[in-house]
Amino acid sequence: MSRSFTVIVDTREKLPWEMNSARVLGREIEKLDTGDYTVKGLEDKLCIDRKASVSELAQNITTKRFIRELERIKEFPHAFLILEFSATDIFDFPHSADLPDAVKNRIRVNGNFLMRCLSRLQIKYDFNIIFAGSRSNAERIAVNLMEDVLELYDNEYGENG
Repeated sequence: MSRSFTVIVDTREKLPWEMNSARVLGREIEKLDTGDYTVKGLEDKLCIDRKASVSELAQNITTKRFIRELERIKEFPHAFLILEFSATDIFDFPHSADLPDAVKNRIRVNGNFLMRCLSRLQIKYDFNIIFAGSRSNAERIAVNLMEDVLELYDNEYGENG
């Protein structure tokens, strides 16, 4: 069983996860160059990026800023993109998006395109995509990943060595 730890949350996270777990000592807000969450002491090992909605993903997926982040994510042995929605939500985009109909009708990107982009990016930049289905599931998955990666390094190298 892994020890307690502190979660580092990027300063740009607008609505950060609470990270409720008996093993989470607390959260520290710091600027992370890559991703939205990590564990204190594993900043160079674990990267978790979060997307709250398909609309957010659609806005980011082809931007230079997002691609630069994925270039940096390749350096992490444990990199995850946790989506607070389902694969079905992506395939149903833009109809599944929480947007006014007038906006949906102007969107030229569809769910098949988004899923194809995600697949290609995952292969090219070697990160894991997790469809959590909801915000609460995403947070629980993130905490589990943090605990497991911390345990891996504690077991393999002693106390985070």
